[in-house]
Amino acid sequence: MVKVNSVYFRSILNKSVYDEFGDSLGKLKDVYVSTEKGYPIFIGYKVLKDREDFYYEFRNINFYEHRGKIIIKVSGVYDILPQSYKYLLSKELLDKQIVDINGKKVVKIMDLHIANIGNEVRIVAVESGITSFLRRYNIKYIPSFFKRAVNQIFKKTIDTVIKWEDMESIEFIENNNLAISIPHQKISTMHPADIASILEDLSDIDRKRIFESFNDDLASEILEEIEDNNIRVDLIKDLSDSKIISILDYISNYELADILEEMDDKSKERILINLEESDIKTIKTLMSYEDDTVGSLMNTEFISFNVNMKLGEMFEIIQDIDFKDEYLYNIYVLNEENILEGVINFKTLMFGERHLDVYDVMDKKFIYLYDTEDLNTALEIFLKYDLVSIPVVDKNMKICGSLFIHDVLTKDFLKN
Repeated sequence: MVKVNSVYFRSILNKSVYDEFGDSLGKLKDVYVSTEKGYPIFIGYKVLKDREDFYYEFRNINFYEHRGKIIIKVSGVYDILPQSYKYLLSKELLDKQIVDINGKKVVKIMDLHIANIGNEVRIVAVESGITSFLRRYNIKYIPSFFKRAVNQIFKKTIDTVIKWEDMESIEFIENNNLAISIPHQKISTMHPADIASILEDLSDIDRKRIFESFNDDLASEILEEIEDNNIRVDLIKDLSDSKIISILDYISNYELADILEEMDDKSKERILINLEESDIKTIKTLMSYEDDTVGSLMNTEFISFNVNMKLGEMFEIIQDIDFKDEYLYNIYVLNEENILEGVINFKTLMFGERHLDVYDVMDKKFIYLYDTEDLNTALEIFLKYDLVSIPVVDKNMKICGSLFIHDVLTKDFLKN
């Protein structure tokens, strides 16, 4: 029999507990822990004997390994009243979701690493993944090649160990439950795509609570990165009226049109009533396009100038405009009828002679897409000419918007 100072929590559950006289107190069913900061301390024990629950404190508790099994020995046994202890580990922590900030993902707590430190048993880490899953069902031996195969098929089963000091995502609250929360200040510094991935894996309640904590600009970027449109719809529907109004300014019309298409009439009207008349007209136009056409996915926000301007005039105006950087990939040149006549790239804008006419420096042989073309055709053109964005026109060459390759690549039709 060998004394061990570190064990898995599941390895001690349902194991017999022996006092200093060698008598069995019963089988360990759960553990109460303190809620003080730092590594949680085991402070109470729920033990089952003869189909009856007993609750104890132990002055000392030690773990021993004998022939692959854990044996629990204690001394200084005291009865306690369970109502004065709040947090049962197996009931309120195991199988709960937490956010692994460093791994940028949501994991389920499958097991706990516990250690005997200075006569105190503490939680030092949590574990998630296939190894802890198998341990839960007492499956101890499995070929490594099979484990790798399972990890390859089910990416989220990859083994993860998170130290307790990194567990900013867990807090104890007063209603006898564990709240799974995210350190908002830390997560808000992550890329919106990483935040979106985390939110998609959270429960509905946690997702909505976390989403409402972000500022309007970040929230809109996260919405654009969330791939599941049903999740986007649920997040928008449950926002307060004031939050909807403030966040709408940051959501592009084509993204909003995509969300509105999945909403019921009542929710749709609640959003449209807060929009400008021009935005409502644009959104309805976008929604009128057939699915998987260029028009249904184009961005109606772009930078354009009249063909009769000087390059210097254009440069001065752009300096005073607040816009997304991606709009600078191409700047569109139009005539008085909004017909697309040319394109100016960012390099020409920055380094071209300021006195030159826009007409003389613009690219008159440019690639464009019709709003009614299908997205598969658009993708072929993007790849053939190695483009990031392409202007979109109607049958009369009037500018309608622009299409970005990242929007095409994340469109659902490509995943089928």
